Amino acid sequence: MGETMRPIWPLVMAALLLTLLGLSGCTSELSPSPTQPSETPPPDASGKPVGAADPDVAVVGGRSIPRSELMERLLTAYGSQTVRAMMLRLAIRLESEALGLELKDDELERELRGMSEGYESEEQYYAAMKEQLGMNRDEVRKDARDRLLLEKIATKDISVTEQEIAGYRKAHEQEFEPRKQFQLAKIVLDDSRTAESVLDQLSGGADFAAMAARYSTDDLTASNGGELGWVDENDPFEDGAVLEEAKGMSIGETTGPIEVESGYAIIRLSGTNTIQKADESDIKEQIRRTLALEKAAPLSELEQSLLDKYEARVLDPALQP
Repeated sequence: MGETMRPIWPLVMAALLLTLLGLSGCTSELSPSPTQPSETPPPDASGKPVGAADPDVAVVGGRSIPRSELMERLLTAYGSQTVRAMMLRLAIRLESEALGLELKDDELERELRGMSEGYESEEQYYAAMKEQLGMNRDEVRKDARDRLLLEKIATKDISVTEQEIAGYRKAHEQEFEPRKQFQLAKIVLDDSRTAESVLDQLSGGADFAAMAARYSTDDLTASNGGELGWVDENDPFEDGAVLEEAKGMSIGETTGPIEVESGYAIIRLSGTNTIQKADESDIKEQIRRTLALEKAAPLSELEQSLLDKYEARVLDPALQP
């Protein structure tokens, strides 16, 4: 549902924690020389000097939230999984170096093209990753690089024949043909009467996002203004009646109620897009990679074996899983 997204490497919180930790390591260059008189920095909104050892990150009603409290909460909630992800990233790179495995620039670019497929542009994809996961362009690229290196480690001794590739291509031909996508938002109601009432309010100028937040029973989209994002015309996770209706809609149009499995849906079409057929060499490589990973041991098992091989261990008891 929504943008077609490949699995994201579990380092989102690592990026956040490293950013926060990095802030405290950047103050030395700004500190006054011992021979120079220091000036008292101006206070923040809570009255505490901005350059204080434990600066405030927020203030509510005159009461501040110090950075140390934020760090404690983050480490308690995400510390163990973040440090594991960081250890795993290092173990992958050590193993890649030991095996002489490298990732070529064109391999990374091919992967990033696939990841951004379904977005109007590469910039829109990176903006979505920033908004949804807090990952900037560099973090997304590092994430993809390490994931591809892990796959290379997993499949280094696995061969895929031309016959296997041809057989897979024939059996999944539709996957590689041009396909249409819809940028949709929806409001799901329990009964048709309520749906008609909401549709009347929308026709009268009511805001779609506000109505979705107030009335929609779809927990996955209601809090996001009903937004589904970009949906493939044959998306198996979206109700077929919604997709069929979208095919005949004009951009900007709102329609319904449409009877769906969970009740009645009102949908809005914000855009359409056609995903062109991929380059033949990219298709072949995608199939080869898919078949090789199917033959390989699960990546979760490989991750643990790498951590064991390089004797990864957490030294801080507070970060133990």
